[in-house]
Amino acid sequence: MLRVRAARLVRTLASIAPRVGLVAPPPARPEGVSALVRVAGDEEWIEPCLRSLTGFADESLVLDNGATVGTLARIDAVTPRLGFPVRRFECVGTELPEVANRGLAECRFRWAFLWDADIVARTDGPASIARLKRVLAGLDRRRYHIVHVRTLELAGDLRHRFPDARERHDPHVLTAGGRARYVWRERQIPPARAPLAYRPLRDGGPAQFRVRYDTLEAPKYYRVFGWPEPCLFHVNVRSGRRLLLRHFWLEWLGSGEGGTLEAFTRRRVYEQWGLDDLDVAAERFVGEYCRPLEPVDEAAIGGYPAALAPYVERGTYRVVYRDGRIVGRAESTGARAC
Repeated sequence: MLRVRAARLVRTLASIAPRVGLVAPPPARPEGVSALVRVAGDEEWIEPCLRSLTGFADESLVLDNGATVGTLARIDAVTPRLGFPVRRFECVGTELPEVANRGLAECRFRWAFLWDADIVARTDGPASIARLKRVLAGLDRRRYHIVHVRTLELAGDLRHRFPDARERHDPHVLTAGGRARYVWRERQIPPARAPLAYRPLRDGGPAQFRVRYDTLEAPKYYRVFGWPEPCLFHVNVRSGRRLLLRHFWLEWLGSGEGGTLEAFTRRRVYEQWGLDDLDVAAERFVGEYCRPLEPVDEAAIGGYPAALAPYVERGTYRVVYRDGRIVGRAESTGARAC
């Protein structure tokens, strides 16, 4: 924590550089927010995701990195009701950081927000994302900024989360038009120290597993700070098969192996459980994945976003209890498959 505070202090001091002419100032752009939405595969939450941008985004750039026909159809269906323009860019076959960098290059407004397709914002109440937009508009135009936004995490279903991952702070909005870029990062994680969500199927595995992920890299003159109001929800809720594949996604990226994510997952499942049927493995995996979850106190989190509330009531996914303990999860027939 002290290292983080020290690094942010250094950035705050260095952020004066554009004001005094040591580096080029941010380009003159219209005040507003460009939401960069990467989509790939079947994005189950794309409709509430986009609807929750109303009143916050001034445009949305849909960065298509292999979205299904169904996902694109849902985007087309909701677009006319959003109240802001949606521009689509084909990025199929492009590596993940470069997809985000394409969005940075194409956005038109002062602020760029990398907005994943499973993020839903609050649009009303004291923690409305509109408050963040007003704060952004008041920040010094002569300096570069990165604002990390407090985000509540949902997992398993919409009424649960992991006790060691109740929130996250990696979603961020930044001054557009500067030299910040998305890059790959790699790290090694000991399974025993990994978050609960990473532990199924890794017991008894290698002493460490390597993951690869994309992250923002910015010059030191970008001022970095956090927005404390929980105005975003990360909906980490998917079909069983997608949860299983997503479980190995970062490890697959870090493995350097050729082949598909499905082939990598199939091999890992067979090594750990002796199963070669991914649907059977997914059912078992979901049970283990959901077991450590805790219920969400709706009052404590300030309620759900308006765009997400109908899905909470519908309960397409529902964590199942027996004798007071979680034993698995039920998926209604309306649940979308991978």
